[in-house]
Amino acid sequence: YWMGACVRRCAAATPEYAVQLRPQPRGAIKDLIAVVEAAGDDASSTMMRVRVSAVGINFRDVLNVLGMYPGDPGPPGGDCAGTVARACARTAALGESVFGLAAGCLGNYVHAYGDTFAALPAHLRHEAAASMPTVFVTVDLALSQAARTRGGERVLVHAAAGGVGVAATQLAGALDATVYATAGSSAKRYWVRSHAPAVRHVGSSRATTFPDVASMTLGAVDVVLNSLTSAGVVAATVSCMSSRARFVEIGKRDIWTAATLGAERS
Repeated sequence: YWMGACVRRCAAATPEYAVQLRPQPRGAIKDLIAVVEAAGDDASSTMMRVRVSAVGINFRDVLNVLGMYPGDPGPPGGDCAGTVARACARTAALGESVFGLAAGCLGNYVHAYGDTFAALPAHLRHEAAASMPTVFVTVDLALSQAARTRGGERVLVHAAAGGVGVAATQLAGALDATVYATAGSSAKRYWVRSHAPAVRHVGSSRATTFPDVASMTLGAVDVVLNSLTSAGVVAATVSCMSSRARFVEIGKRDIWTAATLGAERS
């Protein structure tokens, strides 16, 4: 709320300019400040200008602002929805509502590649659409392309109450997989049971006993989508994987190497 209010105030005072929130310096949310930039004219056959109405905040943005992201993450903001302020040859018409991926979109305008945006479906609000691009692209890459998940396989989704977790349970269900899930608190586990019909069993992501219970109840796991960093939980997860299981890591910290994973499985 504070970030949105900050951008709106600055944008109202300088409507001909682009206003972006930037961490100066990185280290704390309170260090985000509004930076006013000339809007420019970067439209081309591939680039367009979008007036941003909603921004989806991902964990990557949090790590970015706090200075904890490995390497240079660039400016914060990656998912957004809005209206086309200047069109390009590869996208929607001027004034049409769109949503998609645009680096540095934490502001009132952003210049972006037309290929990374799509027309907003009539039944979606801008706020809902802005929460979707990164998580669903991530899940498609992880489950469909990297793991090549097939119908009938058993998929374990850690942190299933988060954005990626919710999307993963939906895609795994659509692929006709059997879904196990974890979540950190009892309230989150209740939410997963109530809102994720594809999930067969929900356990705690903070305990090491869940994978064993799930595998004994429903069978060994064929695909794991992991973002957890606890060595004990990851080791317990590995212990319940089938002999031909695929382990997809999407975390950014304390990542196990292939050698460590192989040694744990041997």
